[in-house]
Amino acid sequence: MAVATLCFPTYGLQPPDNIVSKKELPIKGINLVRTEQGNTYFISKDGRYIFQGRLYDVWNGEEIDSAKELERFSDRVDLDHLGVRKEKLFSLNLGSGEKEVHVFVDPRCHHCRELVKHIRDSGELRESYVFRVVISPISSKQSRNRARKLRQVAQRNATRALDAFVDNTDPDIELKDKSYPELEYNILLAKALSIESVPFLVSPDGRIRTGRPEDLAAFLRPEKGDQKE
Repeated sequence: MAVATLCFPTYGLQPPDNIVSKKELPIKGINLVRTEQGNTYFISKDGRYIFQGRLYDVWNGEEIDSAKELERFSDRVDLDHLGVRKEKLFSLNLGSGEKEVHVFVDPRCHHCRELVKHIRDSGELRESYVFRVVISPISSKQSRNRARKLRQVAQRNATRALDAFVDNTDPDIELKDKSYPELEYNILLAKALSIESVPFLVSPDGRIRTGRPEDLAAFLRPEKGDQKE
């Protein structure tokens, strides 16, 4: 891959030569560069800043020392390694399969409702997976209020709460003046995962996807290199 010539002030740093790979980090404006000598550099897009060191992916518990590894892990997260306490989540669950899928949704998101409706109506998907529909009110105060209502309904009847979410009906209940720790946990997790738009999916093998996939079943199938015999 062609790399633009880098210019550095005379502070003892020289541009790396014999570059064998280059990959933009999932950090805006930073590239990982690997040389034939085995050195790894992190360089700003304009070549102004360069630094060396070890790169760790906290989401997956991996040290990244090659462009190939960066590419493999950049679009996935290991929720268990990240320390997610699933019993603390407020999620509405669909399906009976062994493989677990997390679907982060906002109560006021039309595309989220359509996605969950598709899952609810698909016996094949529900037989193959268990979907954790994580209610994450990240858009507005109104969204948080509706999430609180859904939480109160779910405490009595989870199926009714899921139907209210999908059908976009407003539960006719009065909000109790109390804290909702599960919703706060969902919001904190959404921030930790840098979720800015929904739906946001985490597949059974940890791959992440923002937006509704055109073919959900195809997205959920593991990549060839990840399949276990």
